[in-house]
Amino acid sequence: MSKIQERIEAQQKKIEQEKARLQQLQSRAKKEERRRDTRRKILAGALVLNAAREDPRIAEWLEKQVREKLSADRDRELFKD
Repeated sequence: MSKIQERIEAQQKKIEQEKARLQQLQSRAKKEERRRDTRRKILAGALVLNAAREDPRIAEWLEKQVREKLSADRDRELFKD
């Protein structure tokens, strides 16, 4: 094998390693964004539930949203008191 061919193969190996590293980093970033999104949803839900406990208008609004937007019985069941 010539020196040039060896260098080509070495560079190809490095490229493949960097592609794998990039894919891992992208996967980690996507996972982190899903975590952050889930946390935002939990906190937003907690805020709305607390507000609904304190304000009957918000409670009414929430009940309407649950009726209209949630189609699965198991999901609606979570909002029954």
